[in-house]
Amino acid sequence: MMIKLSNLSLILLCFISLNFNQQNLFYTKNREMKIKIGSQVFIAVLYDNPTAEKFKSLLPLSLKMKELNNNEKYADIPGDLKTNPINPGKIETGDIMIYDTNTLVLFYKSFRTEYSYTKIGRINDPAGLSSALGNTDLVISFEIIPTE
Repeated sequence: MMIKLSNLSLILLCFISLNFNQQNLFYTKNREMKIKIGSQVFIAVLYDNPTAEKFKSLLPLSLKMKELNNNEKYADIPGDLKTNPINPGKIETGDIMIYDTNTLVLFYKSFRTEYSYTKIGRINDPAGLSSALGNTDLVISFEIIPTE
């Protein structure tokens, strides 16, 4: 009886895990964003917060992003977003954040920071991001990937 109960528990656990993963996949797909830098495309996921939702409503968007400190590109977006800034302590390559209420920041190098930002998303695989961005100002396009 103990073995049957353990098998049943294992099956139930697998079902719950599979169901959870399917929900997260659907959730992620609703928030996938394409970032186009020249001919290169990076896929990001927007976080589940009011600032990311408002940013999503602005898309598609092309911005001339300025270089700053050899680790980030930034640009002002149209209008102000309601933000909830925190100091993340460390910025990771591929982080997408809002500074103040209307400055979009795309980070292409990891570093420690004392500044506060509102996190809105992250590039899934930032490999090659630094070389795609270079060290000059450039136009970057952002758009939501439609769900199937």
